[in-house]
Amino acid sequence: MRRERVPALIGVVSGLLSVLLAVAVNVATGGSLPPPLDAVAWLSWPAVGVLAAVVVGFAVWQQRLTTSPGAGAADGREAAGRPAELPAAPGLTGRARDLAAVDEALEQRYGVVTFVGPPGVGKTSLALRVAHDLRVRYPDG
Repeated sequence: MRRERVPALIGVVSGLLSVLLAVAVNVATGGSLPPPLDAVAWLSWPAVGVLAAVVVGFAVWQQRLTTSPGAGAADGREAAGRPAELPAAPGLTGRARDLAAVDEALEQRYGVVTFVGPPGVGKTSLALRVAHDLRVRYPDG
């Protein structure tokens, strides 16, 4: 089965589970079912348990598919499960000296680089530019 279908299967089975759970709670709290289904009312809780196990099984299967070694592309592109949440890289002008200072500080193995300045001078843009430039050094996000 293709990995793209697993989330759809989880959704369908979860929907069935919620309907069966509603029926089971109805029966457990003294409710009644239509006469043809009343004879099998005792099966509602076992069915809920079986469907819950199926949902958990599908979820584990989906997790293994997305974290398996073959989940990423073979040509070195980023794997699907790696974080890549940086906003778009800003265009910077006149910041070559600042970028060089940050690069020098990072080469000297400083653990933290802090950008300080008044509001509106471009601290966030500089930090984003540095983050985009350093993405290749941190392939795991």
